[in-house]
Amino acid sequence: MPTRGRTQDIELITSGKSSLDEIVRDQAGKMDLEVRENQQPELGYFYRADHLELARVGVPVAYLGAGKQVIGKPAGYGKQQEDAYNDHDYHQVTDTVKPDWDLSGATQELQLLFRVGYAVAEGQDFPHWYPDSEFRATREAMLAQPEESK
Repeated sequence: MPTRGRTQDIELITSGKSSLDEIVRDQAGKMDLEVRENQQPELGYFYRADHLELARVGVPVAYLGAGKQVIGKPAGYGKQQEDAYNDHDYHQVTDTVKPDWDLSGATQELQLLFRVGYAVAEGQDFPHWYPDSEFRATREAMLAQPEESK
């Protein structure tokens, strides 16, 4: 959750899937953000989020998770806050916006995603799936179809 404030890092949940990784890393670097790969792939966050429907039809996606190194907070604060949220509020009736949340982290993530989108729009190449991605074949099949059948 990007509700703890601005961070020095960002988690790329979709890391290792597409060339969007490089664009995220490049744009994050320009914002002095360290990009960490998906820290808990065994939890399946990639497959439990809204972007999955785009991936299933072959569109490369970038999904960010909140950073853990919260600026101005002691080491471990970000992980502690994430664990507390997951243990007590995630998908519970208490899973609502809280008045004490610091949404500057959400703003930071949105700024990064805007930069990524802008870089894609201004770039020469459409992002592509990496060879070992399970979504690559769908994208290639779509691109191979005659224009009138798309």
